[in-house]
Amino acid sequence: MPLKPVTREFLPLVERETGYPARLVEEPELPTLARVQIARGNVPAQRLRATPVARSEKSCENKRRALVESAFRPNPWVSQPAGGQAP
Repeated sequence: MPLKPVTREFLPLVERETGYPARLVEEPELPTLARVQIARGNVPAQRLRATPVARSEKSCENKRRALVESAFRPNPWVSQPAGGQAP
């Protein structure tokens, strides 16, 4: 699947910020645009599963942008240290 510029920028960002490799896997039968499996324990890489063909190009691009923008937004369920900066 040819990657859009925003996707090419997103994968290295995920790798840099998490310290784990990020892998994009095509799944034609995926019922959503994409799913993410977070690296942990016996899962050595971030696994990003995506449908190879977007239902609508504009919708796909908007969803990718939203994903990039929200990827590292502070989680309200995780306490932040004083000053609001995560370690």
